[in-house]
Amino acid sequence: EQPYAPERSSDATDAGIAFIHQELNLFTNLSVADNLFIENFPRRGAFINQKAKREKTRELLEILKLDISPNDLIEKLQPGERQMVEIAKALSIGADIIIFDEPTTSLTNRETERLFALLQRLKSDCKTIIYISHILKDVQTLCDRIFVLRDGKLVDSGPTREFTINRMIASMCGCDLQQLFPEREKSIREKTVLQVNNINQRGVVKNINFSL
Repeated sequence: EQPYAPERSSDATDAGIAFIHQELNLFTNLSVADNLFIENFPRRGAFINQKAKREKTRELLEILKLDISPNDLIEKLQPGERQMVEIAKALSIGADIIIFDEPTTSLTNRETERLFALLQRLKSDCKTIIYISHILKDVQTLCDRIFVLRDGKLVDSGPTREFTINRMIASMCGCDLQQLFPEREKSIREKTVLQVNNINQRGVVKNINFSL
């Protein structure tokens, strides 16, 4: 294993790394096919090969089991479908490592389930998934290994089976949960600070009495 620090995003792309941001990087006024190949259109001589572009897009959509047309505009798609288009874009460049940053933020429960099923399929296809999320239950469900960063540094890591949610929170915060939320001692005071007698309001309360 060696550290990798690409100078440009294109270097990471060439190395087979794709990053799917929380705010999706799509041109909403363009079609699905145009978004997938906007950085590398299939060509016939000096011209874009429209037929090859549509066929390659259909192949990617079939892999993702996404029932939309290559000609559909991104602005017409649901958030979950746009997320899938971003994943198709990653597959179109042959990415072996795909980084997801908070991918479920704008998704419904059904769209989230669909995304998780796809991530499991990508894992079975030997793709490496880096999943960044504050929803720790999802991290436990999806990940084989967990890495906790705090202030830009790795502070804890290991197999998922060794992590509880409390351990993840403690690692992120840098202290034990009991220090974050200490138990408060409750004591009963003998001194009365408030006393109410004979509170009445017709149709609402009648003869209310209490003291604190």
